[in-house]
Amino acid sequence: MNVVVTCKMPACVTNVNLNASEGSYSFDSFEKRLKWEVGKLVSGTAPSLRGSINLKEKSDLRLVFSVQFSVEQYAASNIKGNRVEIKVEKFNKKTHI
Repeated sequence: MNVVVTCKMPACVTNVNLNASEGSYSFDSFEKRLKWEVGKLVSGTAPSLRGSINLKEKSDLRLVFSVQFSVEQYAASNIKGNRVEIKVEKFNKKTHI
């Protein structure tokens, strides 16, 4: 099964600095679109995409992710997902004077 995750970022996002445990990602700074091509999923693994998002100004981010997958040479109906897990890590911004 091949998996692709996309996210349209808000206008306040200037850049992203991420690390994908599986596959590769790209960020179009003009379109503000993140695309993570996870690739083939291996049973028992949990791919992750971690890193930072750079903003023009402080903002509450509300992100919507789209997950697309394809299973080649397999016909199925009534497919159900087991789980999608999204974690948000809080951080403290320190100001140096």
